[in-house]
Amino acid sequence: MKIHPGWRCILKDYITKRINWKVVIISGILFVLFIAVVLPNVSAYTEEVVGGLGSPDTSFFYSGADLYRIAESYGEDGRSNYVLLRWTFDVVWPLVYLFFLFSLSVQLSKSFRSNWLKQIHWIPILATVFDFLENIFITIVMVMFPVKILWLGNIAAISTLAKWVLLYASFALISVLLLVHIIRWILAKSQLYLILLPAIIIGVLAMHSNDVPIIIWSQNIFGFILAVLLIYLILKKPEIIENKFTIPISIVLLLLTFFDSGFEGVHRWVAVGPIRLYIASIVVPILIIGIWRISKKTNGWISLIISIGVSLLLALQPDASQTTAFIIPMAIILFNNIKNNSVRYSVLGVFFLITIFSWIYLDTLPPVAYVEDILKMVAEMGIVWFAIGIASLVILPFPFILFPPQNAKLLSRCLGLYFIVVLLSTRVGNFPIPLMGYGISPILGYSIAIAWLINAKSHLLKVFTS
Repeated sequence: MKIHPGWRCILKDYITKRINWKVVIISGILFVLFIAVVLPNVSAYTEEVVGGLGSPDTSFFYSGADLYRIAESYGEDGRSNYVLLRWTFDVVWPLVYLFFLFSLSVQLSKSFRSNWLKQIHWIPILATVFDFLENIFITIVMVMFPVKILWLGNIAAISTLAKWVLLYASFALISVLLLVHIIRWILAKSQLYLILLPAIIIGVLAMHSNDVPIIIWSQNIFGFILAVLLIYLILKKPEIIENKFTIPISIVLLLLTFFDSGFEGVHRWVAVGPIRLYIASIVVPILIIGIWRISKKTNGWISLIISIGVSLLLALQPDASQTTAFIIPMAIILFNNIKNNSVRYSVLGVFFLITIFSWIYLDTLPPVAYVEDILKMVAEMGIVWFAIGIASLVILPFPFILFPPQNAKLLSRCLGLYFIVVLLSTRVGNFPIPLMGYGISPILGYSIAIAWLINAKSHLLKVFTS
């Protein structure tokens, strides 16, 4: 029977009105309790009374033939216990995660105008449907064993795969919406500097829990305090990063790294008392902003020469991460401003060669546990901490990408791209993980970029309220 569209609207309005943050919190508490208390006990009990080759419903991929091998390994008693668990615990658990994912997706999608975002609650519903289909077909396989009907096993395997794909998709979309909500809240409260805090706090906790000396991790706390003061100073006097001396001073600081003793031929730091500043992570955001301003006011040759010069300095330090992170956004900015196609592609060729050079001549410095390998320390604290740690890094480029000021969209997104490349490069080489790992310099560099963004507050608020 066809449902009248009016009823669908009434049902949708009813659900939307009934679900609020209180419902989300209740469902979240229930979800966390199941993960923390019920799941470990059920897993231990399953292993005890079922045994065999493991549970197919926790696997991502398996075939019908694999399912029958697992069923055989259980034995008669194991198969009976497995079926009993499917229709007791595994009836309640899908309803628990559905309650949480459904309520959270509905609540998060309320503030978005996009119609497709308002439909994402169907993803956990479909995941739950496939979870129950999985239970049905696996039960049939277990009950009918040793009779083998291979297509039943294959349907069970497809149901399991669909369940996991939909669950991962649901968590991924909800995570993105949640991050956008957090950033919007920060923007609305004009407290954008708080976006630095999660990564710094998690890094400090990881270092402390792994017995890193307090003199090390306390510097990141000091770095955040300096960052807040620096942001305040730049907001009061924007000319600090906008005057004509900013670029020359930044280049001089890069040159000073070559006069420092360095480590094993690597020259990225300048010592200020007991603190060694990682200069590129401070000045590259300033240089991107400054060169963009020059490219808007003068012909492209000045900005082009400066960009190539800075790229060479970074490559010679050597620092493939900062070289690549600087070159990619600068190539976009220059490509956008240079009208001559021959010059455009010549510049891209030069940038490409410098980038290749920087990756061929990588430094051989070993990773430091609380700098380059800080995520491993976070992972040792537990999967929840690791997930939160990843999220705290992922949100760093978001303000620049999603909420650019109206009069500088290209620059804002290029700054976001710079931070994305810096973060991604830590996965392919021994490069510092910014803000989370030990070091004041990346904190200061990010705070300078954020201060520039906050200066365009009126434009950001227009984007937020539109």
